[in-house]
Amino acid sequence: MYIYQNLFAVKSKLAAIFLLAIVVGSNITVAQSRVHDSVLTLSGSHMEKIGRSVYAIIHEDPTDQWPTSNTGVIIGEKYVMVIDANYLPSLAKTDIELIKKITSKPVKYLVYTHWHMDHNNGGSVYAEMFPGIEIIAQRMTAEYIVINSPWYAKRETATGSAKRLSLQQMERNFTAGKDTSGKVFTAAELSGMDTIIKKRKNELTEFETLKVIKPNRVFDETLTIDLGNRKVVIKDWGRANSPHDATIYLPADQILFTGDMITQTPQPFTFESWPVSWAKTLKTVEQIPVKVLVPGHGPVHHDHQYTRKLRGLLEGAITQVNELLAQGTPVDQIPSKINLDHLRTGVWDTGINPDPDWRGIINALVDRTIKCVRGQGGIAE
Repeated sequence: MYIYQNLFAVKSKLAAIFLLAIVVGSNITVAQSRVHDSVLTLSGSHMEKIGRSVYAIIHEDPTDQWPTSNTGVIIGEKYVMVIDANYLPSLAKTDIELIKKITSKPVKYLVYTHWHMDHNNGGSVYAEMFPGIEIIAQRMTAEYIVINSPWYAKRETATGSAKRLSLQQMERNFTAGKDTSGKVFTAAELSGMDTIIKKRKNELTEFETLKVIKPNRVFDETLTIDLGNRKVVIKDWGRANSPHDATIYLPADQILFTGDMITQTPQPFTFESWPVSWAKTLKTVEQIPVKVLVPGHGPVHHDHQYTRKLRGLLEGAITQVNELLAQGTPVDQIPSKINLDHLRTGVWDTGINPDPDWRGIINALVDRTIKCVRGQGGIAE
């Protein structure tokens, strides 16, 4: 998703969603959600009805190393709007299959919440299947997509890349039935490794033929689209989790899609973020009335409780960094003095101690906060 030098592998926690789907025989089923809305399940992707002709699609991780975005679907009188297009084109194809199960209307609009590739690598599939589609993004987001997505795909598929070397080592271990230390794998471990290897190979295959489609409709600040029977407001909030985070809001339904400005996997993503402006933005977002909130990753929410929790984490880092700077603490000593573990309670407490994912998230948050507070590294507030 982001270029984080492999600090950690993000794993989506989708157990609550999986309980809503009953997989029996074929790969597509219908079950009942906790609010008695139908849920379609296809190849690990789960479409949940969240409002009047509005759906959220939540996916299994395409690999053990990368997640993929949630997807939004809004059905208007004549056309369909889709929000975000996944990490792999194959996932976008699955989403389109699900969409066709609930409507015969064409997808007219595809909106990107930000530039991160796990939200738009599947755009070419929509362009091919829906000629004339308007792919919408904030003006600079469109530029970041065509720079970063091809670069990442070429880097990862290059001979001798870290991804290829890691896969090759895993294949050797799988064939030998043991790791490099001589530890013998159990049958369950070998089965899990086989699944991981297949997913990583598929990822590389899709990257080798990846087509990156530049958005053909850009906007600044706010764009309102009338889908015939409802108004959709697309707003750029500027620097938060990315340089330009956009939300998609249905005022009449009070449904908000936030992209990675709000993420629960179960922990948020803080890498390459702008914590100071992000915290301020979340405080404003909390004033938006919501009955349903769909984050960039993780389960659907029905209020701003998690939004406030995330803001509390950002503000906690900002407060402690400011205090340490005021004391004249050397910058390289600040990370070791920051303690935000008291904020882990609830959804962020995975029960793993120490948790390397949490540590990576906090280290990245502190690093970015220091830069924001001091106005350094090109990210002055």
